[in-house]
Amino acid sequence: MLTVDLPSEDPDAGASEYAEAVIEAFSGAPEDLVLVGHSLAGLTIPVVATCRPVSRMVFVCAMLPRPGRAQDDVMRDETDMTVPTASGGSYEAADGSTRWHPDAAAALFFADCPPALATSAAAQLRGQFWKITREVTPLRTWPDVPCSAIPAAIRTVLAASADAEVLRQ
Repeated sequence: MLTVDLPSEDPDAGASEYAEAVIEAFSGAPEDLVLVGHSLAGLTIPVVATCRPVSRMVFVCAMLPRPGRAQDDVMRDETDMTVPTASGGSYEAADGSTRWHPDAAAALFFADCPPALATSAAAQLRGQFWKITREVTPLRTWPDVPCSAIPAAIRTVLAASADAEVLRQ
């Protein structure tokens, strides 16, 4: 197993740059590679699957790109995609990135985890710039690769309804 730090702290990085980071990290991996994308990384793994052989994509509490569309537009148009949450958890850092207060991140993003693990995971979050959601995805068609989705048991951010339909298509 290998994890990849996506370029979330680069304001100029979009899905293509995220995919390049993954492709480089897995350059020596066999063709039966299984890509697992959590949350925002769900926008990346289908792009990777169009550039190199993979055997499966697994989306864990993940956003799914819609070919030819920007994720911000999808989220605006598909109002059932997100679960209403309390505001105040995120803030804009001096560099312009979005960051999360650890308590809010633990509650929102790691609600399924034991408290100590949620706190630890929340403390590791890095800043996020949003080009990846603002740009039209470079994904032109959904890759012909088997997919699985693992939703959160406790839904605090993403609902399952909209993305389940995308995976069925």
